[in-house]
Amino acid sequence: MEARYHLLLQYCIDLVYYLLLKTDGGHVVGSPVIDDLIRVRTYVEKIRPLDKKLKYQIDKLLRTAAPEGQLTT
Repeated sequence: MEARYHLLLQYCIDLVYYLLLKTDGGHVVGSPVIDDLIRVRTYVEKIRPLDKKLKYQIDKLLRTAAPEGQLTT
């Protein structure tokens, strides 16, 4: 789960950098940030099925850890 959050953070960082280049009128074609965006997005898409498999187990753990009536999902 932590790897997913790191990947999403890296994707956001790369996306902001790409937007910065675009707004400054910089040259984005052939920029390494495009390759980074594609690479990180591919990783995020590959771990998506794992997230779906773990969702039930995580929800179950959260229900047992939280006192009754305090968990809202």
